Amino acid sequence: MAPRTQAPRPRPIAGHGNRRPWRRQAATRIGRSLLGRGSTLGLLIIALSSPGLGAQEDPHRWLEAVDSDRVKGWVDLRDERSRALVEGLDGYQALARRIGEISDHESLGPPVERGGKTFYTRGRWSDPAIALYVSDPQGERLLVDPTRFAGPERRLTGWVPSPNGRRVAYGLAEVGSSWSRWRIRDVASGRDLPRELRGLRAATLVWHPDGEGLFYGAYDEPAAGTELTTTLSDQSIRSLRLGQGKSQDKTLFERPGWASVLRIDDDDRFLVLTTSEGSSSNSEILLLDLTKPNDGPSRMLGEQAASYRYLGNDGDTFFVQTDLAAPRSRVVAVDRRQPNSKRWRTLIPEAEATLTSVNLVADRFLALYVIDALPQLRAFELDGRQVYRQSLPQNAITFSGFRGRRHDRSAFFSANSIAMPNLPYRLDPKSGRTTPFGSPDLAFDPQDFELRQVFYKGRDGTRIPMFLAHRKGLSLDQPRPLLMYGYGAFGWSAFPWFQPKVMAWIEMGGVYALPGIRGGGEYGEPWHRAGKGRQKQTSIDDFIAAAEWLIEGGYTRPERLAIDGGSASGVLAAAALVQRPKLFAAALVTVPIVEMLRFPEFTGGKRWVQEFGSPDDPADRAALLAYSPIHNLRRGTCYPPTLVIAGERDEVAMPAHAYKLVAALEAAQGCDHHPILLRVARDAGHGVGASPQARRLAWGAQLAFLADALELELGADGRILAPVAAEATKEAAGDEE
Repeated sequence: MAPRTQAPRPRPIAGHGNRRPWRRQAATRIGRSLLGRGSTLGLLIIALSSPGLGAQEDPHRWLEAVDSDRVKGWVDLRDERSRALVEGLDGYQALARRIGEISDHESLGPPVERGGKTFYTRGRWSDPAIALYVSDPQGERLLVDPTRFAGPERRLTGWVPSPNGRRVAYGLAEVGSSWSRWRIRDVASGRDLPRELRGLRAATLVWHPDGEGLFYGAYDEPAAGTELTTTLSDQSIRSLRLGQGKSQDKTLFERPGWASVLRIDDDDRFLVLTTSEGSSSNSEILLLDLTKPNDGPSRMLGEQAASYRYLGNDGDTFFVQTDLAAPRSRVVAVDRRQPNSKRWRTLIPEAEATLTSVNLVADRFLALYVIDALPQLRAFELDGRQVYRQSLPQNAITFSGFRGRRHDRSAFFSANSIAMPNLPYRLDPKSGRTTPFGSPDLAFDPQDFELRQVFYKGRDGTRIPMFLAHRKGLSLDQPRPLLMYGYGAFGWSAFPWFQPKVMAWIEMGGVYALPGIRGGGEYGEPWHRAGKGRQKQTSIDDFIAAAEWLIEGGYTRPERLAIDGGSASGVLAAAALVQRPKLFAAALVTVPIVEMLRFPEFTGGKRWVQEFGSPDDPADRAALLAYSPIHNLRRGTCYPPTLVIAGERDEVAMPAHAYKLVAALEAAQGCDHHPILLRVARDAGHGVGASPQARRLAWGAQLAFLADALELELGADGRILAPVAAEATKEAAGDEE
């Protein structure tokens, strides 16, 4: 990667060393198809067509010892080299500066009202930490400022006010850590009670109805320094009473491999546990009688495999969202004393649109539907009668869900879009009226950007939605520099959310594409299942098909097309560049999960087996090996320039994933002038930086890298002026089928 003052580099001879890959790919597809039908012949075909299956070589296993001096030396050398190369490029400083300006706006979190008080978070992107505020008739005041604590935990991870608003439980964590310590603060005095909770990884915590006790889910916290090498323990559900010591906490429920979400029912009679195994979409609902806590919880729903979510109740009638016999979800009324599905009453039947979430507020079901990846609100009475349907505010493309309880008068939600940061709203459930809770001060005009939706066909002909974003007025009748991101995992719908890096890319003059590929939840659980487990290649095929459609439609060309993937979609981007290296000019792979044969061995990876499959199962292992990026690289192939980002303290996607990918790409790369770069986010967890400044520089580096790889000339403000290479040298490169 050279500074822009040098002469343009010649493009590589694409496909060098990748002889006859179509035969292997075709054989793998045939094998996968047979495997999906239960044929053992499919397993044999995949085994014979997948490189490395017989030898099971793992030459880079040593990189899993991430804290060893040898690995640190290897990482430091590559990190220093990548920073020197990228930060010396034209446009880097301007892009990093502009990203800082785009990011630096006030951020408000969705409020929660309890006991006549309103609790919410507030802060600026440039602040060291977001703080918790409370307002009441006497005014607003700062309640918890993480920066004022003397210890290393200075990041607010969650907060839960008591039912009467007198106290608030809040969690703090070190930057980069998934482990938080929770304290309990008296709202009136601003002082903490002496009790501290440890072993929490999320806000799995609810108050006892009397406000004098808590229920919480905790894990065994690993010893300091072993966070990246210790696998996650099993969650236990515990209870405590204020004024008692830790030794008096009671363990109420434990189930190996399962984790629970906690609620108190609307009549304050039961602790409701919605529990699921690992990343499975199947769940169970358990009830713990608060008058008999020593009896333990009993199962109400879960005999039939499906997703269940408690919404609220009216006495013994429990309202539940489920996909049992309804792939796109429905709402049913269940008598908790006779919960057999034959006795259910369907209140909101399955519709053509996908029902993604429901909340019961002010005695109305607030149902969020997704229609071709666009949200719509529908409100229903308790008897299931629909009272209105409406679109959400213009910027509400990515939606957080409603906050509120059955007897509250208002619901709150947060929403954002490609050109609008997260903004909280108040919703009147009776009228459907929404009111913004604050207004962000922005360094750009959201009206200067366009977001459109298109549809394309996957390899098997399936209709797939895709969002395109660009500067208003930018003509798309000629090929443009284009950055494409996809997710396609865990049933998460990839709506276009606000990202400073993406906003800067669009301002530069680039186009951003976001296909809603299978494995996500855009069309409900069937869409998810079509791209999970042994069907994961379908997600990759959908991603590749999106790239082909964009090229065929003239939106871009292979030498102008970059791909981006992170976390669970890191395997998506990495597998796409491995399978179709000539289709892309560059790749960003951020905090990825890519070591598909050993992911259960790292931290919480064993909980992803339900999503990806088990390497210990022969059929699953064959499917994993067929697409696992580091196991399918071909030595001597010309792979596109690739920038891999690892979080030094990432307890989600352990950094060994990124390290092993870089090492494997380095060993296989057939084009010396196509760099394989590793950038390490120091002291960071599952993100690109541990501070606002670090994130700004990391995002600036990513865009400068893309501009160089796509041979774009940038002006002093970081905007694209023109491609460097002559158009005559830009021949659209196809790839083997």
